[in-house]
Amino acid sequence: GEAAPSRSSAAQADHVADAHACETCGFVARSRQGLNLHRTRAHKAEVAAEVPEARPAKVARTEPAGPGASGGAVERKAPVVFDPRYRTYDGSPPPQLDERVAYLQENPKKEGSAGWYRYEKYKGATTPSEALSLGSAKGDLVHDWKKGYYVRTD
Repeated sequence: GEAAPSRSSAAQADHVADAHACETCGFVARSRQGLNLHRTRAHKAEVAAEVPEARPAKVARTEPAGPGASGGAVERKAPVVFDPRYRTYDGSPPPQLDERVAYLQENPKKEGSAGWYRYEKYKGATTPSEALSLGSAKGDLVHDWKKGYYVRTD
């Protein structure tokens, strides 16, 4: 049998329904996911140049050695992932459950959201423990602290 004549990239893209052609080399993929996979593998340097550089890890955490390990603690770097929601967060630990705090009285959450309704219930709390009893979720305590929605008053 005769070999089928080869098609140009443009002809291949026209031939395959919903095909996606690589703008750099003309490779034709059947899906956008396939095209993205091709770009990350075949054009790694070009793709890396498009991605903004990640922030370096800042925190070194000391963890106890596992069972049976000899000698003290093992130094491990904790991965620090930059979260744009917490740009102003200084890394200070949230207050203990019995510490006195003051919440912003103007609700900063998206009006009508589940978090907004919860915040309305607990914004008068004077301790994190009281906030929990008034309807705050545990995640709200950490999120609200990192966002600066409440402060220590002691």
